[in-house]
Amino acid sequence: MIELETKNHPAAWTHAAADDPSTWTVTFTADECKQIVAAAKSLAAESRPTHEIEQHFFAQQTGTLHQTLHRAAEDVLTGRGFVLFRGFPLDSLTQSEAAYGYAAVGRYFGQVVAQNPKGDVIGKVMNYAKDWKADASVRGYQTGMHMDFHSDSCDCVALLCMHPAKSGGLSAIVSSVAIYNHMKTHTPDLLQVLCEPFHYDRRGEEVEGVLPYYVTALFHEHNGEVFNRYCREYIESAQRFSEVPRLSDRQVAAMNEFDRLCHSDEFIVHMDFQRGDIQLLNNHVVLHSRTAFEDHEELEKRRLLWRLYVNNRSQAQRPACFESRFSDPEKWALGAFTE
Repeated sequence: MIELETKNHPAAWTHAAADDPSTWTVTFTADECKQIVAAAKSLAAESRPTHEIEQHFFAQQTGTLHQTLHRAAEDVLTGRGFVLFRGFPLDSLTQSEAAYGYAAVGRYFGQVVAQNPKGDVIGKVMNYAKDWKADASVRGYQTGMHMDFHSDSCDCVALLCMHPAKSGGLSAIVSSVAIYNHMKTHTPDLLQVLCEPFHYDRRGEEVEGVLPYYVTALFHEHNGEVFNRYCREYIESAQRFSEVPRLSDRQVAAMNEFDRLCHSDEFIVHMDFQRGDIQLLNNHVVLHSRTAFEDHEELEKRRLLWRLYVNNRSQAQRPACFESRFSDPEKWALGAFTE
């Protein structure tokens, strides 16, 4: 068993502890919005490559934005594990300018990395009327279907709401640390299963010479920290490979209990995104999901989120087995930064 004292960790929150949105919502002030707009226009005019945007871009500017972003980054990386920014000034920016302003904000949380073999810097989370269960090349974020709780292949993930859905599409998050603690007390046998290897499907994103699946456990202890990596859909999808071991009854039972806790009122917290909201999550301690949604008929009104992948840890600062997936973005060439 993993022996960690995590009960008092700030990331070990339950629904009751995180039910008040005012404790995790940061609304940009009018002056902070002006700083973002000025920076976004300047960066867009330069067409500056993403990797050349300074991590603390606003540190040398007057105003409160640097302190606001710095405090939020500390909370995401070493505290609660998530934050929601409200009021990003989309209506004052072109799409290209908005992309640069978004990246400048995201850089406070680490280095922006590619999200797929195409080198996309910004991933568009949008319903393309695809079925990820029928097509192994489709990702869940390309559909309007319910997405179950999962973590992404980066240290932090950011989502900027460009357009909300007509209805539905609620974001939901849970603390994997809190669920770890609960299982350690109530179902230690099932927790032990989750600390053992599972096979994950790469869903067609492997580079040459790399297997189309990778192996990692759901929970890890590393350097005194607890880490979580989970995406049940891709665990089940990996079963399409004959050489991957079949899921055991114990593994299925452990995932069933884990999923039950994720969806329970004791742990789940919902967010209803508004245009200009930015959600930032620490993937190692927070899992996220999304409810199904109804979209507008007009293409320009359909639900659209812009996603950033951000890394802030070195290989030595993560469990070794994570690198079988986290190293993939390092093999993907970062593409041109366009909207």
